[in-house]
Amino acid sequence: MDSNSQIHLRILEQRGHEISKADLNKGKTEETEQMMTDEEIFEEVKEEESLTEILGPPNTTAKIKPDTAFNCINTCITWAEENGVSAKDVIVLRNIREKVFKQKLQVAKKADLN
Repeated sequence: MDSNSQIHLRILEQRGHEISKADLNKGKTEETEQMMTDEEIFEEVKEEESLTEILGPPNTTAKIKPDTAFNCINTCITWAEENGVSAKDVIVLRNIREKVFKQKLQVAKKADLN
């Protein structure tokens, strides 16, 4: 086992993970068996780029109503709570929901005045 593997093993042990030297060596043999060809690397990068396009900001100028945004944020909060997202991140979502709710009230007031 090389010095890098020993360092990684010590770090994992310090963090409470149990891993043996055999497990470390097993990973190395699996890596060498799973070497990617140039074509596979190209396809992987191409797929990641398409995911970036999907996950990027929308290119739409459509106006989203506060009601729609409020329902979407509620769905996000529910998903986050069910999937163990950190409390800090859930609080951020709740703060966004509060801002959307205030916007929703302002739109309703304007509609009532007209």
